Amino acid sequence: MTKKPWHKFPTPLALFKLNKFRENMREENLHDTSQLPTKGEPPEPTPSPDGRHLKIRTADGSFNDPNDPKMGMAGTRFGRNVALKYAYPDEKNLLNPNPRTISRKLLTRDEFVPASTLNLTAAAWIQFQTHDWFSHTFNDSEEKIEIPLEQDDPWPEEHRPLEIEKTPKDPTRSEDDTKNPPTFINQETHWWDASQIYGSNQETIDK
Repeated sequence: MTKKPWHKFPTPLALFKLNKFRENMREENLHDTSQLPTKGEPPEPTPSPDGRHLKIRTADGSFNDPNDPKMGMAGTRFGRNVALKYAYPDEKNLLNPNPRTISRKLLTRDEFVPASTLNLTAAAWIQFQTHDWFSHTFNDSEEKIEIPLEQDDPWPEEHRPLEIEKTPKDPTRSEDDTKNPPTFINQETHWWDASQIYGSNQETIDK
């Protein structure tokens, strides 16, 4: 027997089921990194005197969740989708399998393959959202990861070696803390809140 999807139920019941999905996702798929040791003073949400922060988007993404005002605000840590005990990087196998090989195997097209279920509006929307998903910080680190290239790889000679900048270390973590997994800071808001247009700080908005 096919299970009835949540959106096929009457609206009140559908909303109830959707809320339960969200609660389960938060409990089982989101793991808090703010509990790990912190040095210095991390950013704190600043409520507006007139209460506007509870009604409209704030510049830094704070108060999007009134019950946890810091969640997702600019300058805070990314959460994890796995338990923290599994969040230690495996540096030895970081390039195994080679991400370039995977990219070529999955994405190489020898002929045009139409996307029959999408249109240009969807493509534009996805491109718009990627600016909010991936623009996490400005990386001024000299640390890079070199991706090995196979002999027949068409990667342009003038752009070799193929190097990817390492994600900057979390400046709010002590270098002496080696027993906990690494964490990373998002300088943008963590929400799909059009920060690629409005920015993630008051200075950008004022421009």
